[in-house]
Amino acid sequence: MTQSVPYYPEQGALVHEGALAGVLPPGLRPEDARLLFVHAHPDDESIATGATMGRYAELGAHVVLLTMTRGERGEVIPAPLRHLEVGRPGCRDDGTALGLYRVGELEDAAARLGVAERFF
Repeated sequence: MTQSVPYYPEQGALVHEGALAGVLPPGLRPEDARLLFVHAHPDDESIATGATMGRYAELGAHVVLLTMTRGERGEVIPAPLRHLEVGRPGCRDDGTALGLYRVGELEDAAARLGVAERFF
């Protein structure tokens, strides 16, 4: 029988037995921590470390995000936005419009995740 919905194993089932429960050194309280997350492009923070960022921000840590690009030359998946992808029909610039769009998404995500500072 084929499952019609995604299957997720029991929480923690794939966690290595020696894995740490958190990212802070022993004895450092979250409210005393300053955490820097570095990602290549916008949306990586949401896909890769968003839960960690949000959790530590919620606990009082000072969360900082460094994003290396604005995503100007990235692939565009949603059909209504494909005209922003460089090289696609309808794209009339060098990726500036896509970069601006992705920066807006990044600003929204960072605010929701509790990021205190954000840089490129």
